[in-house]
Amino acid sequence: MATEAGKLPQEISFTLPGTSFFTATSIPLPVTVDSGLVPNLTTSVPTVVSIDAGRALFLKAGSARITATQPGNSTFNAAQPVYHDITVTNPPPLTLQLAGATGALL
Repeated sequence: MATEAGKLPQEISFTLPGTSFFTATSIPLPVTVDSGLVPNLTTSVPTVVSIDAGRALFLKAGSARITATQPGNSTFNAAQPVYHDITVTNPPPLTLQLAGATGALL
């Protein structure tokens, strides 16, 4: 990534609580830029994960990459992009066991 002389560097901090998530869940995306500028978030597969207002919503099973960027401005050079590859899976089926059930209709 090219840098311009006279501009300051900036760095993105972006961590996730894992790499595998269930569908129909949403998590905040904790992204900060040490310059104080606003980061941009994108997804490589918007049908698997959508990003809105700093949150990821996992839509269907599949794989995707979430990337954080910051293009810089007149004071700061562009930050090096930071990405996370994730896998979205369907949650396991829910099994209910009723204690004391005798086969009679309740």
